[in-house]
Amino acid sequence: IGYSLNKEDMHSHAADGAVLSREYLESIGYPTEKTEFVCDLIARHSDKKALYASESPLELVLLMEADLLDDTGAHGIVMDAWIRATKEDVSFESILEHIKKFSLKQMQNNPMRTEKARRIWEEKKDLTNKFVESLTVDLYGKYEA
Repeated sequence: IGYSLNKEDMHSHAADGAVLSREYLESIGYPTEKTEFVCDLIARHSDKKALYASESPLELVLLMEADLLDDTGAHGIVMDAWIRATKEDVSFESILEHIKKFSLKQMQNNPMRTEKARRIWEEKKDLTNKFVESLTVDLYGKYEA
């Protein structure tokens, strides 16, 4: 929800999301201590270095894993195509190159801490690799190295 506040500065979405969440939780009378905890998680979820920090609560780890998993696999491929579609020089080839440059590169190292998230990441990585291979064959008639 933080993206809705400041479309010019996408890097502030975590802090903006915490602000909106706080407003909502306070408006429904959610307990103050829980509101503080939830808003802190939201505000910190983009700092992926905290994924491996021993002091990070499990709730933050799970939120960060969910955030990363949301941007991978089929969803990530569509996002890559959508991002490229806003460029004047969009083509199937430029979308493929964007997917290889961003989605495939991001997915090479599995950053997940929990076993379930590690497994899902690998499944999404396989899907993305298969998609890139298939699109490469469709466009060029062969598998690229």
